[in-house]
Amino acid sequence: MSTLVVSRHAGAVAWLADQGYEGETLAHLSPERVAALRQGDTLIGVLPLPIILAAARAGATVGVLVMPDLPADQRGQELTADLMRQFGARVIWVEGIALDKMPGGPAGERPRTALTVRE
Repeated sequence: MSTLVVSRHAGAVAWLADQGYEGETLAHLSPERVAALRQGDTLIGVLPLPIILAAARAGATVGVLVMPDLPADQRGQELTADLMRQFGARVIWVEGIALDKMPGGPAGERPRTALTVRE
């Protein structure tokens, strides 16, 4: 069992550590590393849906770092752990993820992702 913290931002890594989330820190997750995830592993970070899906299918526990109060002018900026707190940083835990088809435009059906989370 391992914990992977995925972020290229020092402030995010510091904020996660302040919350007790520590482990191997990676700036990016390679496809090989995703494929190596197993039941009992924990993956935490700002993660795209394909990574969340792969990790969940592997049996890993997945936490997604979100900041719901982040102002638009702060997006893409390096933030300190203190600023992240001000912007409502928290981890939401993925409890389930499912892919299905939904009606699309002229191309027909398109994939739809349903994500179940808890805070």
